Amino acid sequence: ATARRYSYHLQFQRDLFRPYAHYVPWTLDRSAMDQAAQQLLGRHDFTSFCKKTSLRRNNDCQIDVCRFDWRDDSAIFHVRANRFLHNMVRNMVGTLLDVGTGVRAPEAIASILTACDRSRAGRTAPARGLFLEEVIYPIECDDPDFRPSEGELP
Repeated sequence: ATARRYSYHLQFQRDLFRPYAHYVPWTLDRSAMDQAAQQLLGRHDFTSFCKKTSLRRNNDCQIDVCRFDWRDDSAIFHVRANRFLHNMVRNMVGTLLDVGTGVRAPEAIASILTACDRSRAGRTAPARGLFLEEVIYPIECDDPDFRPSEGELP
């Protein structure tokens, strides 16, 4: 796969018919969250947003979509990257919620990224709001006759 796209669903009012969204009862500073999300774009070491037990030698990820779609009673966080680390999206959402509630400033994202320390980022958001939306493969994979050369096999 060359990229993956996730969404994380937030709801601001309790709704029994939407069990797969994280209920957030607080008023959020949407502008601050948008500003913080923009700082996650690009290539960064996401060690601070990764579960400690799953760290690798290289924790760099290239994010090319990172934004919120806001509604009156809900929001959807969209993120697309070439790869994701374990719990990365949920840790990003938890940190962005800290920004939205005023616990952290939007500018804190830069120092969290450079710290490469999981304890510097926010809590892990619950799994119930997370959805894998798309896995993107090279165009060659759409061709049923495509056979990777021996050097391309994992």
